[in-house]
Amino acid sequence: MTSNFVKSQSLKMNVITICTLIFMLSMISLMTFGLGADDMGYLRNWNQTYPLYDYIINNYEMHNSALEIFYLYIFAFFKMFTNNFEIVKFFNTLVTLSVLAYSYYKISSKYYLYMFTYTIMYLFLDFNIDQFRNALAASLSLLSIIYFMENKNKKSLLLMLISILIHNSMIWILIVYFIRNDKIKIISFISIIGLIIYGGLNDILFYFSDLYFHTSHIAEKVYGYLQNDSFQKDASLYSLVFLKSFFIYLFLKYQRIDNDIVRVYFFGLLFYVLLSDWGIFSSRIIRDILILEPILIYWLLNKNKQYILIVLPILLFNLFSKNLLILGRF
Repeated sequence: MTSNFVKSQSLKMNVITICTLIFMLSMISLMTFGLGADDMGYLRNWNQTYPLYDYIINNYEMHNSALEIFYLYIFAFFKMFTNNFEIVKFFNTLVTLSVLAYSYYKISSKYYLYMFTYTIMYLFLDFNIDQFRNALAASLSLLSIIYFMENKNKKSLLLMLISILIHNSMIWILIVYFIRNDKIKIISFISIIGLIIYGGLNDILFYFSDLYFHTSHIAEKVYGYLQNDSFQKDASLYSLVFLKSFFIYLFLKYQRIDNDIVRVYFFGLLFYVLLSDWGIFSSRIIRDILILEPILIYWLLNKNKQYILIVLPILLFNLFSKNLLILGRF
């Protein structure tokens, strides 16, 4: 009875701690609006968006935008209550971090606070200051994978589709639904390599997007990524992050740890290497898989999970190299 009471009190304190932490971090996200690389672009779209009832009742048409239409309707929802865009960034961060904490909690109710703290130290500047829409999509994808591991396929697929509607780049994680079968895994691997090796991929994607999918947001966005050179420096910084991730994967294989998260992690590393010339697209992939690492490290420690508090900070050795471009703006 006493043991259960202690556990209950400990869990209560953890919940209070993490809720307080999430709220404080969301406030930081709100107060740092303007520092994020995409903040002004989001603000322009916000200013062109009408309240949701104008689209439903008055049949207003949504403006053309590089943002996904679903996210624009999220703007329209908030526009019914406020004209202050910083509020949107606050709630975006609040939901992102809450979903992330819950995902880690489903893996371990004892160590989820450590996993969450590690991810925040590693990704807060990158995700919640800069790429906050990508952060929301990535956190939903993580929870989707966990539901898939629990065989809750309807919940999993729904969350995954929502994450793709929020940020199209998350479409690559759909591979999780096809890699439990070894034959499909091998076919996928060979197909990806063949696709990358095949010359003229750039022009082929542009041709089809122009000829057949000129109204497709995904096709246009992929082509836009291919033509964007501004993130080449960013991608080279991510090569240091990849090096650490690669060694984590080697240790996973050494311990014969194999499940859906590990498989997604493997394909994320593979995509990053094969698509490294794509600049911003490849850097998004390696960024997406970083939220998986605390779970994998937790599994790697096996019977020595009490050392997680020591191991996680050690693995932050390339924290500042990854965030170098962002830190330069402060």
